[in-house]
Amino acid sequence: MEPIRNVERLFSVRMRATWLSGIRILIKIVSNQGVLFAIIALIAAASGLYANGLKQMDPDFPAVWLLSAVVTLVLFQGGTRTFLREADLVFLLPAEPRLTGYFRSSYRYGSFWQAVQVLLVMVVGGPLYFWVPLGDPLSFAVTSAGLLLVKQWSYHVRWHRLMNKRRPWHTLMILLMLNFLLCYSLISREWVLLTIGAATATVWTFIMLRRPKAGYPWQDLLEAEENALASWRAVANFFVDIPQIKQRIRERKWLQPVIQRIPGDRSRPYQFLYTRTFVRYSEYFGIFLRLILFVAVILLFIKSYWLAVGIYLAGLFLMAFQLPMLGSERKYPDLIRTYPLRAEDKGMGISRLAFVLLTVQSVLMIVPLVAAGHLRLITVLIIFLTGVVFSWLLSVNYVPTRFIVRESGGTETRK
Repeated sequence: MEPIRNVERLFSVRMRATWLSGIRILIKIVSNQGVLFAIIALIAAASGLYANGLKQMDPDFPAVWLLSAVVTLVLFQGGTRTFLREADLVFLLPAEPRLTGYFRSSYRYGSFWQAVQVLLVMVVGGPLYFWVPLGDPLSFAVTSAGLLLVKQWSYHVRWHRLMNKRRPWHTLMILLMLNFLLCYSLISREWVLLTIGAATATVWTFIMLRRPKAGYPWQDLLEAEENALASWRAVANFFVDIPQIKQRIRERKWLQPVIQRIPGDRSRPYQFLYTRTFVRYSEYFGIFLRLILFVAVILLFIKSYWLAVGIYLAGLFLMAFQLPMLGSERKYPDLIRTYPLRAEDKGMGISRLAFVLLTVQSVLMIVPLVAAGHLRLITVLIIFLTGVVFSWLLSVNYVPTRFIVRESGGTETRK
């Protein structure tokens, strides 16, 4: 814990420590040859798919609406990094009057990375912008500059909303609608609509920020920092082990009827345990849903049989790659180790759960191929059956084998 007398430079010290920790994790990811190859392959596949999709785009494709929606989602996100810790609720609270500079540095840090997000989105969206085309290079530069200003305004509002203890939920909906209005008018170059949106945003911002603030909302700031850190670690944990990751648990009552049907006494104890872990831990459940959604969106635009098969099977493998982590002993109380259960039951439990999850994933990822109608139904059926067989092979061979290697500390463990 940094001494109170150094509170003026505390933010830079913690930021540096966090970045060094993040760099070490990135080095671990890059040092794993298999993971690095998978990342490069995915980027190359996404780039090729993007270029192929642009060539096959219909003249009446609503590119303005698509680009506006994507940019709006990026602009609406306003992640805040304060680098606060739980102990700060005790040790920094007496120094609250001296923390103005600390939170000013936090605001500048967040503002900088918000601008980087917009630039990255515009770089990715640039080919679509010029292919339609929506404008020339000068209009693209003006649009990008305007979106940067909108992003800074959106982040400014979200920052003050976080610092204000009175935060009605409808303000987020208003902010989202204003973001979309400004993005659409900038991209489509509707200057009258842009003027109306800018005037509305200015008046609304003045009303939002005129409320007085009494003290810092420490619990909310700490929760925002923990959520940001958990999100980053959850992504990194997809590739390497993050022992210090803080698990977020959700009850998910809507899945309880399904869980209660799983035998959990003496027949399949570990399958019952791992299933509940998967459902309740946001880490794995979130990855499962996001991966399905990501692959499904890509498959909507696929017209090539072999490309569809490759992406379909890659989605299944990426989920199977993550599942052995469910059995990590650090996730469970030490008391479980004293239970009179066979060690082989662990691998069997992981294997059975993997087959169920991968089969469900196979079914859900086949839906966009059917809905798009680019491939014949018999072709889609062949892809689905291939996915089921591949899921069985992964769950019977790859997942339990990798789990055993991890538990024994073998060389195949993720570095």
